[in-house]
Amino acid sequence: MVDIAKPEQYEPGFNFSFGRNNRLSKIAFDAHGKTRWYTTTSYDNSQLEYDGHFIYSIGEGVNAQVLFLEMNPLGRIYRVFYSPYGNHHDMAQFKENVLITGSNGKTTEDFIYEVNPNTGEIVNSLDLRSVLQRLRNSGFIPVEDPDWFHNNAIVWVEGTDDIIISGRTQSAVIRLSWPDGKIKWILGNHKNWLPMFQKFLLTPEGENFEWQYNQHDPFLLPDQDNDPNTLDLLLFDNGNQRYINDPEIQRQVAAHEIVEPEVFSRLVHFRIDEKKGTVTQIWEFGKEYGTMLYAPARGSVAQLPNGNILGYFDVQTPSSDITGGGDISNSSNIFEINTDNQIVWEAFEVNKTASGRLTEYRFERRQIYNFSDNDLQLGTPVINLIPKGIYAKYNVTQ
Repeated sequence: MVDIAKPEQYEPGFNFSFGRNNRLSKIAFDAHGKTRWYTTTSYDNSQLEYDGHFIYSIGEGVNAQVLFLEMNPLGRIYRVFYSPYGNHHDMAQFKENVLITGSNGKTTEDFIYEVNPNTGEIVNSLDLRSVLQRLRNSGFIPVEDPDWFHNNAIVWVEGTDDIIISGRTQSAVIRLSWPDGKIKWILGNHKNWLPMFQKFLLTPEGENFEWQYNQHDPFLLPDQDNDPNTLDLLLFDNGNQRYINDPEIQRQVAAHEIVEPEVFSRLVHFRIDEKKGTVTQIWEFGKEYGTMLYAPARGSVAQLPNGNILGYFDVQTPSSDITGGGDISNSSNIFEINTDNQIVWEAFEVNKTASGRLTEYRFERRQIYNFSDNDLQLGTPVINLIPKGIYAKYNVTQ
């Protein structure tokens, strides 16, 4: 179901909904809610727009072997390369190469590696255990849990050798250099950080500031204030750790002033002054809807070319534990919001199959056709970059 409140302000393009590993979970629909594209191929939820095509992964998942396929929307495969480190949440272009979230060893989702897509070679990697506080108690999971960081995003800060990552379990967004991992700043609440990390913690400014919790999908905005020292960042703030870390909520619960803390998710715009080491909250959307848009497990946000904001709330079933982040969801709410904070377009997704499950991971507005589609490359073989040793290991003829 869709509602086009201001059709003249709708950013053109199809709405791509990327779900998790199940068939028919990757679809695109137009402004009126009509399905215009889908795939029955079961691949991981992360994808990267690359050279007019998409790069997806298929395989065993988080901490295992995967293949990466460069494809167009019609399923034409251009190249394939291999990794032993898996893939789970995100990929990002870094100059001419591709950065991938992976896993390596007994912990999960705390490893990043860089692949040259022209050779398939893994050229750099970083184990986040070597640069971050592995045993910080964030209040969300036990400190010994192997999913201590849960990196769900990578963003390249263009023009630099830096990246921004998002640790869901730690409720921390971090800028660091690639590939050596030198920390520049940490955006997140200051609870339980060791002294050696406290110098990187951003100091909040402004009366209406609230920290993000269990966030997803950091999105770098273009320059907003003509200040070379500031960086503007959008986040999807899931919020399902907020009640644990807010001392005022804890006091109210202890005093029986409230029985159950009100929860909410939101889109939020932070401005980071990298020279001063401060952060200011500029804008938010979603808090006013409370539990109606509460999305503890997933969500995404992006600025569209016309300046509007596209936000996706993966809403939990009402019967779910509000403090958790389980995998069962029964609806998704998507909003396009203009610079006056007015809703331009909104959509409501539900799963009408027997399972009733809707576990979408990310939502994007894209053009489905581009100039690269004019070159069909008929008769051109797929560029196969899978190492020969992998074929031998599984006794497969190349």
